[in-house]
Order: sequence, then structure tokens, then C-alpha cells
Amino acid sequence: MTTLNGMALVLSAGAAYMDLKYTRVDNLWILIWAAAGTAVRFHNAGPPVWISVFAGMFFPFIFLLPFFYLRMIGAGDIKVLMAFGCMTGLRDILYGVLFSFLIGAVLAAVIFLIYGGFRQRLLYCLNYTKEYLQSGQKKPYLRDGVQSESLHMTYPIFLAVLLWIGGIYTVF
Repeated sequence: MTTLNGMALVLSAGAAYMDLKYTRVDNLWILIWAAAGTAVRFHNAGPPVWISVFAGMFFPFIFLLPFFYLRMIGAGDIKVLMAFGCMTGLRDILYGVLFSFLIGAVLAAVIFLIYGGFRQRLLYCLNYTKEYLQSGQKKPYLRDGVQSESLHMTYPIFLAVLLWIGGIYTVF
């Protein structure tokens, strides 16, 4: 395991723990790991790595901004992916985001199988989209309170980091 692998593991595991315990991820936690990951990459590769660091950091922000605008994903989730992108660069954060969403979809399917309610959630999503398109008013996608169907994205992010550490991204 490389230093960056270990750092990404601690970042994502700590974020998932905070999200589970406090339903938020501390900004200082994310900032420390983003800075540390950037420093290690700079130490290993020198100044040319800045382009890769910035590309890896800004892709999750730009790509996930519409989901954040519609309140379908939290700011902490995006910031954790941005910190992970500082450690990986653009290519691997592309796969990191992709695998996070794929894992999230699988976990959501499991939650629906356990708790039921797939039809109600699908109708909720369609009605939400319809209301937004008709009114132009954004409102939080999530209902108030912790719902049985709620899925914090820090968990799929953590699992995607494990896949990255295991070398799965390099297969593609």
C-alpha cells in the first residue's frame, strides 16, 4: 500500500464515520487530507503534478454541482471526492466518481429490497422533477429526517476508494 493509498483510506473511512455519527463531514478533516495528499504528490512528482492535482480536484466539483444545486448530494460528499481527486488526479477520480455512483446504485437497490418502497421513491423522484421543471423552484430532494431509504454517499465513496487501492481502476 502506498502512502497515498493509506491517506485516501483514512480520508474516506473518517468521512464515512463522521457522516454516520454526525450526518456531516468536518471541513477541517477534508482540508487536512487534501493538503496532505497534494503535498505527497508534489514531493513524489514535482511541480508538474499541480495540473493533475487541480484537474482531480475540480472535476468532482464541476460534475456534481447540478446534483448539489438540486440538493441530491451533499457538499461534504463533493468535498471528500475533491480531496480524493487531489490524491489521484483526473483519470482515477473520473473512475472514483463513476464507481461511487455505481456502488451507491447497488446499495440503494439493496435498501429497496430490504425496506420496499421502490415504486414510491420512483414516483417521488418523477414528481420532484416535474415540479422543478414546472415551477423552476428548487427545494431539498431529501425529505426531512433520516429516512430508511436515505443513503449517505460517503459510504459508496469509501468502497470506491477500496476498489482504487485494490487496483480495480487500473483494469479499465
